[in-house]
Order: sequence, then structure tokens, then C-alpha cells
Amino acid sequence: MNEGLITILAIAIALGWFILNGYKQDKEFEKFDKGNALFIDVRTPAEFQQGSIEGALNFPVQQLNLKIDELRTLSNDGEMQLVLFCRSGTRSANAYSHLSKAGLGNLLDGGGYTALQSRLLDEQ
Repeated sequence: MNEGLITILAIAIALGWFILNGYKQDKEFEKFDKGNALFIDVRTPAEFQQGSIEGALNFPVQQLNLKIDELRTLSNDGEMQLVLFCRSGTRSANAYSHLSKAGLGNLLDGGGYTALQSRLLDEQ
């Protein structure tokens, strides 16, 4: 197969994924409960220290297995909405899936940090 065609196909697939993922994030964000949200940054501590959503707590996705009970307590058994976010949306999606399977409710995949921050500014 021609290298140019392979490159075009790869770009088209990546673009399609980003468009679908953005649509999913928009639909997910409709469930956002601003007055009842706790922001959970699932990035690494180093990334978290470089800046995060004001008031966010850092629970790196790699350590979520050890923190499920703590998150359940923080969410007051699902009364508080846990808004998960990371750098691009991949780790927050993984965290969402993992925490859902662990029985945590009232979760929102906030996606990437920059996009979430923009949405929050739009909400004001």
C-alpha cells in the first residue's frame, strides 16, 4: 500500500476518534452538577503540581485500586458527584470505567484538564 495513503488513513482514523470522543464528552458533561461536584485529578502527582482545577484532589489512576474506599467516603456514598479528569481524557475514561465497575456511582468523566477548565469558565 502507498505510504501516502497509509498516512491519510491514519490521520482520518485519529480525527474520527477525536471527534467521537469530543461528542461523548459533551454528552457526558450534560450530567454535570456544579453545586455538588468534587473534582478528582487522576494525573500523576508531578502533573498535578504543575496546575489543576481549583479545589481538585489528586488520585493518580495508577493508585485507584488502593483508594476506592476513600473515594466512596469522599463522595458520601454517591451523594457528591466525582468529576474525573486528566491531561487528555484517556486516563479519566479508564478511571471512570474502573470506578464504575467497583460500584461507585455519580461519576462524571470530565475528560482533559484544559477542556474541562474551559467548560467550567463557560458555566460561570
